[in-house]
Amino acid sequence: MDKTLSDLLEYEEILGAIAYSSEGLVLASAGLTRSDAEVFGAVGASLLGAVDSTSRRLGAGPITAVSFGAREGMVHCWAMNDLALAIFTEPRSPTALEILGQRVLNEISLVVDPMT
Repeated sequence: MDKTLSDLLEYEEILGAIAYSSEGLVLASAGLTRSDAEVFGAVGASLLGAVDSTSRRLGAGPITAVSFGAREGMVHCWAMNDLALAIFTEPRSPTALEILGQRVLNEISLVVDPMT
């Protein structure tokens, strides 16, 4: 399992990866310190659990993937049964939907708080 994750680091845009259980137990990681892997295992399990519960409640069924971006990179998570995989990547060019979403969110923020 460690080799499988380490092989991902051969892709230039991939910074790290972690395989973990739905309870947050780290199964393997690459490109991360042990401490960072353990923290993300716990946080990632909570994140996927919350998103999955919400998705099911809204009638969309169980989740299979979640991605989120930050200024310095992105996190992509996949869930299957009681396992999860997270891959940390370099930032990428935004898609049209991401650009549209940010524009709409900016417009809403001006209505909610015109001083921003």
